[in-house]
Amino acid sequence: MSIFISWSGEGSHRLARLLKEWLPTVLPYARPWLSSDDIRKGKPWDSELTKQLENTSYSLVCVTTRHVAEAPWVNFEAGAVSKYVTRAHVSPLLVNVPPGQISDLPLSRFQCTTFTKTDVARLLRSINEAASTPIAPDELERNLRNTWRHLQAEVDELDIATERDSRDRDEDYDDDGDNPLFFLEKVEESILDIVARMDPHNPTVDELLRYFQRESRTRIVHYADRLVKRRLLHCHWYTDQDHTYAITEAGRAYLVEHDLV
Repeated sequence: MSIFISWSGEGSHRLARLLKEWLPTVLPYARPWLSSDDIRKGKPWDSELTKQLENTSYSLVCVTTRHVAEAPWVNFEAGAVSKYVTRAHVSPLLVNVPPGQISDLPLSRFQCTTFTKTDVARLLRSINEAASTPIAPDELERNLRNTWRHLQAEVDELDIATERDSRDRDEDYDDDGDNPLFFLEKVEESILDIVARMDPHNPTVDELLRYFQRESRTRIVHYADRLVKRRLLHCHWYTDQDHTYAITEAGRAYLVEHDLV
């Protein structure tokens, strides 16, 4: 059974790697997949990722801070699993993050799991029920009982209670936090220009993709989300349809200052 583990930032990544090692000790049939470990060098990462998303049965999202839950890439992966994969499940795993802290975010629409033995046991039973070859309930309980204390100690050692996603830092901005101090890649500038020209209509990813004959959907989402992180685009999330992008004041300023309009 393929289990896709999604993460964003250093603490979330360390948690994801712990889960990858731990899950098969509790569910022997589990085949956890982590992009940082399982995409072989030389392979196109976007096609490998898309293939894995299509083949996954269960997705765990490692949420160690609110910043992780806000990360566009994490939300893209969770949305892709729930929208495009038949009979797939998505469960955000909250470590040191109260459920109420993400209640206003898209991930809250999924059934969240807090990092307690009781709640993790419920998650494991849910995964086991979805498996084509589940193990006996008493075996599952025994495996959890034998491994929980060690897993909990390792998670406690991560010291992620106050960690902030390194990709959310403001080193790309000046002291006022308004003017970007960087140059974009060509495809990013093209996306920014397209969204600006389509304003006030907010284009979806598929609408943006029509302008790029040699770019995959995954890559367009990646570049658009980088623009969101840099505050040049704003992303509107919806639970029943694809998300859309809108130009920000900083995005317009970038286009003008770099003579792109």
